[in-house]
Amino acid sequence: MSDTAMLLQRCCKLMLDTGGNISVKQVLEKPGSSPRLLQKRFKDAVGLSLEEYLNIIRLRESVNRIGYPETPIPSMTKLALPYDNYDQAHFTNAFRQVTRTTPGKFKPTEYLQSLKK
Repeated sequence: MSDTAMLLQRCCKLMLDTGGNISVKQVLEKPGSSPRLLQKRFKDAVGLSLEEYLNIIRLRESVNRIGYPETPIPSMTKLALPYDNYDQAHFTNAFRQVTRTTPGKFKPTEYLQSLKK
């Protein structure tokens, strides 16, 4: 495996291991490569910017937390803030863009069925 591939793999692992609860700046500090070069290589290899990739991971974590809660979710605001959303409205808009529904109305089985169509 090339040095670039190993570097990108470490970045992806870091973002996944934190559940997206890490900033782009923190990701760029970890690997020991030039931040600009890393961002370019990541975009070329993955097709997404680091920020876009992190947003997908964060949303996935939120969907898992809503659809399969280990403990009751006290509020959508408390769900949104750990995943680097500015506020509940920002979280709801990002959630709706991907799932086409609000977090409060989200039903995992209906969402999964809609993906099959």
